[in-house]
Amino acid sequence: MERLDSLQHATLESVPSHHDEERDHLFSEVASIRTELRLLASQVSGVPVIPTRTPKRMDVQKACPNCGPMLQYRQKSKAKNVKGVKCTKCGARLCSREADGDFIVGLRTLVDDNVTCPSCGHRLSIKMDPVPGSVLDIDCIHCKVVLRISRGHTGLRCRIPSQPRAMIPPATLGEEFLQKVADLMVFKGWAARQLAP
Repeated sequence: MERLDSLQHATLESVPSHHDEERDHLFSEVASIRTELRLLASQVSGVPVIPTRTPKRMDVQKACPNCGPMLQYRQKSKAKNVKGVKCTKCGARLCSREADGDFIVGLRTLVDDNVTCPSCGHRLSIKMDPVPGSVLDIDCIHCKVVLRISRGHTGLRCRIPSQPRAMIPPATLGEEFLQKVADLMVFKGWAARQLAP
């Protein structure tokens, strides 16, 4: 695999930048060879070869758009990645977005989105937090069903939440109930001793 990496870098560096199609073709060929090598290695050894992935979190320093001092945080350098950040000085809720290799920090405001009710198919316009992991419970304006909308890294999910089970209050054990139990017990001598004052 290391030889394949060095081959990829040496080959790709030798391709002029104006030959983007050739470069893309080489990338896909190298990726295909890697996949085939992993499959072959797992078939021979019986152990799957899992490529090591290094997390691409970057140390970010950006000024708070609300009060000005520098914020320091870590964020994945993945395209269109969104992260919630809080200013330690003014307490402002902020949103950091990855855009073309840089990070843009702004105030964390609700964004307009659309979802479809899974019950009636009606399209709903909502305002929701842009940060993945956000959850919003609303009523469908058409069928009145309660909907739970959650934002993940890939988009919005709209579902009908399961209804919580009603709590059954514990039965009260009064004297009448205890007497019925005592009457039904086979060992009445034991029951009489237990109920005696």
